[in-house]
Amino acid sequence: MVVTPPTTSVPEPASIFGLLAVSAFGVNSIAKRKYKTIRG
Repeated sequence: MVVTPPTTSVPEPASIFGLLAVSAFGVNSIAKRKYKTIRG
């Protein structure tokens, strides 16, 4: 019998890192687009 501790709603570090990378990439692309339109 394997005793597993009660899991909370915390995703694994790999998924957190992936989500962070994707969000950072999205924010970066949006910022670049806005910067281009402002500079004209």
